[in-house]
This record gives sequence, structure tokens and C-alpha cells, in this order.
Amino acid sequence: MGELLCAFAYASDLAFGLQFEDSLRSCYLASRLAEELGVSDADLATSYYTALLKDAGCTSWTSELAGIWQTDEIVARRELILFTDFRTPAGIEAWVRKYVAPPLPVPARQSHLAEVIESMPQTIKDAITNTSDVAGRISRRLGLTEAVQTATRQLFEPWDGSGAPDGLKGNEIPIASRIVLVSFFAVPINRVHGHEAAVAALKQSAGATFDPLVVGAFERLSGRDEFWEGLEGDRIRERVLAIEPASAMQEVGDERVDAIALAFADFIDLKSRFAAAHSRRVSKVAEQLARLMACAPEAVIEIRRAALMHDLGIAAVPSFFLEKPEVQLSDGEWEQYRLHPYHGERILSRVPTLAPYAEMVGNHQERLDGSGYYRGLRQPNISLGARIIAVADRLDELTHDAPGKPAVDVEGAVDILSADNGLDGAIVRVLRRAVSEKPEPAARSVYPAGLTQREVEVLRLAARGLTRARIGSTLQITENTVRHHLEHIYTKTGTRSRVTATLFAIENELVD
Repeated sequence: MGELLCAFAYASDLAFGLQFEDSLRSCYLASRLAEELGVSDADLATSYYTALLKDAGCTSWTSELAGIWQTDEIVARRELILFTDFRTPAGIEAWVRKYVAPPLPVPARQSHLAEVIESMPQTIKDAITNTSDVAGRISRRLGLTEAVQTATRQLFEPWDGSGAPDGLKGNEIPIASRIVLVSFFAVPINRVHGHEAAVAALKQSAGATFDPLVVGAFERLSGRDEFWEGLEGDRIRERVLAIEPASAMQEVGDERVDAIALAFADFIDLKSRFAAAHSRRVSKVAEQLARLMACAPEAVIEIRRAALMHDLGIAAVPSFFLEKPEVQLSDGEWEQYRLHPYHGERILSRVPTLAPYAEMVGNHQERLDGSGYYRGLRQPNISLGARIIAVADRLDELTHDAPGKPAVDVEGAVDILSADNGLDGAIVRVLRRAVSEKPEPAARSVYPAGLTQREVEVLRLAARGLTRARIGSTLQITENTVRHHLEHIYTKTGTRSRVTATLFAIENELVD
């Protein structure tokens, strides 16, 4: 399990704008803090796995942050959470003036900054609530214990209870959450500012954000050279895997790879309101194409899993870029986007269990004529799996709305694919036959969680990021009626926000 979750740690480092392996160092620190505090074996295991999954929800509200802040939200959020005193008005104002909406003309920017400053307390609370809920949901899907699910969900509850999403304070917060919260801050602050600054920053917020006992344990550890050697030295992955606690969670079977691949698909697709369920749809089409092309059963499985993870490297791309029409991207923004296959390959290649999928993920944007990216490979050097995923990916992009590009129908999309010299023509011809023979899907009469047809319609539009007003206009109902429908949806699905309700919809195949 530790090995598989290292992949999540790598991906979330990119998504949060941290240095690669920061999350592994946080896991090492959390384990040392748990030992220093003398917690139970169960709490030690909970701290270990919670640390690896601490940012598993960090992609879930980035499109909203990008829209509010009008900037690269990865950088802005990292600087806000880790290096800004966001509990004070002065800290918030200084951060807003530095990071929010830099391209806007001065008068418009001043007005926007005032709105952002006023809304920041609610924005921060909404962001924490959404990311924490999604992290808890992902840990549940991965089969981790109830204790890990709770600890990931309540990770960002401050010690003094101020602004806490769940209203917890002090010892009401799980000890694993209190430990991992300290490790979350300590590692990047130490990397940027050094040992003494890390200790000082944590002590300054002890009793407010942090549990004073956990901060005290960190202060004691900081006086030991061997601790810093372990935390900052090379080969941190090997050290983290070596200290994985013995528990029922430790050993996992091959089926857990499917769970990880699905979790990665949703982790990435939550980054953009245009992408809900994109990776799941691409995987279904890629699997069907692989079967129709008589691939071996084991190859079909590999292609299906790689297709689920094909956009993993999008974690490193700001949602602010993903929400723009492609023609509006600057050269630097486009360069950042076109490196996403590299980042996905880099993550998977470092985890032996997932390494077999790295080539397909890294090459899914390559084209037979050399016009693709990130390497510019040509046909002999692109595997069949990568070529299949390329076709499935492009089909889904064309048949769903994208920024500045309305969807086209399936037949029209296949015509476009047929004219693309960069795609494998044999695969496109198989796709055309499959499309022509595909029966109409049966209408559903029963929906999960007791949702009604109207509630599903509202949920689908909410998953696309539409406001209550636009949902009402589309369905020709009042905004107040939409609000009531959303309240019922949240109650029935056990969620409390649009993001987690969207994740429910994706998981239950309610998103087209």
C-alpha cells in the first residue's frame, strides 16, 4: 500500500506546487512525530497513510479558486497556505495584492481585489471543506480504514477550532490529523527557510493552528542530527517504504491497482469543470478498441488502466490554464500544458507496480507524423497502447464541450479523426465500425441514492460548473427550486458540496 500511495504523494506534490518528494518527507516526519509522542500502533499506521494521502483532494476546488483569483492558482494557493499569515487581515491583503488578477487593468483590478479580500474567509473555508471531503472519499475508495478516512477528512481542523469545517477543536481532532498537519507545514517551510525558521513558524502557531504537544515533539526532534539526516537525505522513498507500519492495510492485491487508477482518473478530472468523467470515458473506449483489435487479455487490462491515468500529469497544470481556450494560452502556458505527459510518466515510472503503464501515459500525445508531444516521436517508437489511447482521448475531447470549442456529434468527430494524419488510421477505422454498430443506450429508470430524474438533471449541470441561475435557466425552473434540489442531492448522496456531489456522479456514471 505504501508503494502505491507514493504515486499519490508524487501527484499531489505537483498539484499543490510542492517540490517532488515533499509529501514523502512529510510522511517520514509524521511517522517520527508519532513515535516521539508514543501513540498506539493503530494511530502510527493511520498517521503514515494519512500523510501520503494528505493532498488527495487538492485538485477538487482549483477551478473555483482559479476563477475567483484570476491567476495561476497552484502558485497562489501554495503561497497563501504555507507562507502567508492568512489568519490576519494584513496577511491576506498583502497576499491578495501580490497574487490576485495580475493581468487586469488597474481600476478593474482594484475593484476585484476588494471583492476577493472580503470573500477570503469563506473562500478558504470552502476550499478546505471540499479538499478534505474529497481526500476522505478517496481514502475510502482505496480500502483504507475508517480511521484514515476520518483523519484525511479532518486534517485541516485547526487546534483552536477557528474556521474549522467540522467545528472540531483540541483533542476532538484525531491525533493522526494533528500530527500530519504539522508535517504538512514543516517540510516545505524547512526546505525554503531552514531548520530554525520551521521550528519558529510552528511554535508561533502552537495553540492556534497546531496542537502544542505535536509542535513540542517536532522541537525535540529538531535537536537531533540523525533526524535531519533522515528527513533531508537522498533515497527518501526507500526510507518511507522501510518504515511502513505492519497492519491489515499493508499488503494489497492486484485489484487495488484498479482502485488507484480510478482514483487518479477522478483526482485529475476534478481540476476542470469541462473534464468530469473524461478519463473514465477514455478508458472505456480504449478498452473496447483494444478488444476489437484482438489485443491479448493482459494487454487490454494494461491499456484500460493506462487510459484511466493518461492525464495524471495534468496535476502540474494550473486550472487557470485549463479553463482558457487553447488559442488564448501564452507560449509559457502552452509549454507547461504540453509537458503533462512527461509528468505523468515521471510519477508512474517511480513506482514499480505502476511502471508498466508509464510509456503509454508518457506517449499518449505523440503522433505518427512526429507532430505530437512531449518527445515528438514517430510511428515506430509509439506503442499500440499509446496509439489507442490517443484516439480514444481525442474522440472524447471532440464530443464534449471544451473552452471555446462546443462539442460535435460522434460521427462528425470520427470524420475529424479520420483526416488526422497523426493518428493511427487502422485504429480510427476500427472506431468507425464500433460507432456504427453501437446500440442506443437503454434509458435508466432507477438512480443511485434514490435520486429522481430531475435531481440527476440538476446534478449533471452542477457537475459542469453551471451556477444555480444557469441551471434554472437551462431546466426552466426557478433558482430557488434549483437550491432545493441541490439540498436534496447532498442529503441523499451524503455529500455537502458541488465538488463531492460531482465526484458521486462520476463514481456512479451519472455524467455523460
